[in-house]
Amino acid sequence: MLLLPGVGGDVGDFSLWPRHLAPTLRPLTARYPGRGTGPGEEPAAGPGTAPADLAGFAADLADAVLLHTTEPLLILGHSMGALVGYEVAWHLQQRRRPAFALHAFAAFSPPEYASFDLPGKLSEQGRRFAAELGDRRRDTGPAAVFVSDLHRAVETAQIAFAGTSIPIHQDPRLRECNYGELNGCPVTVLAAERARHIDVPFPGGQSYREVIEATNDFLHDLGTEWQGRRVLVIAHSANKWALDYLLTGASIEDLVDAPFNWQEGWHYTLPTGRPGRAPDPTVGQPGVPSRS
Repeated sequence: MLLLPGVGGDVGDFSLWPRHLAPTLRPLTARYPGRGTGPGEEPAAGPGTAPADLAGFAADLADAVLLHTTEPLLILGHSMGALVGYEVAWHLQQRRRPAFALHAFAAFSPPEYASFDLPGKLSEQGRRFAAELGDRRRDTGPAAVFVSDLHRAVETAQIAFAGTSIPIHQDPRLRECNYGELNGCPVTVLAAERARHIDVPFPGGQSYREVIEATNDFLHDLGTEWQGRRVLVIAHSANKWALDYLLTGASIEDLVDAPFNWQEGWHYTLPTGRPGRAPDPTVGQPGVPSRS
């Protein structure tokens, strides 16, 4: 068990734990830079300070863990230790040695992760947001809902519009950008890479320009089949940037570098007769109900 203290804490916080743990559970503790009395160690900048380079510290800690154990690992993090735990768990996964479990307790929400289509379901918070989306939009008269075919987006639509007659159409052109080798990484890691992959695909994945092209094809068909009607689109951050680029004239370079400010929804108007690329016949068309 890897034990990670909060801000201002040290390995001594867990000194009594071994006597309460099962004999088969071996505790490992991590001392943050500036904590304790290690030889040659610089003092902390002040009480309650965090490591200056949290991501770098977590990467080094993951390497140290791999040197000390080959056993299944449980990570327990308190307060800032929870945040360190998430980062360590991701680095261990990248090294093909995922943690057996992560237990974190803190006053903040878990960090966000870049996800193309990773396994799993919506969190409790995600299901609550989906239900709230339905409460806001069911009675506003959408003619249809168009949703990315990635499973968290589909689950959102199913929860939001359960029990209604509003048709839900899945469309692969509304998928999140495929981040390739960076799928599953913390969003803080991804943010530093976005501007490099507007035209150059992420290794093993897509470029943002490819997402724009797919979204443009979707809008072309939407304007052909649904002109003059209000529809609801459930997609991802990269698709939101594509819509801003295509319909408001925003710069894609500025969009990928700016913080993503979540809100309850955005309104767009699709101009009549808007030009668009001819749709790829191998890609699903808006207005054709999903067979799944």
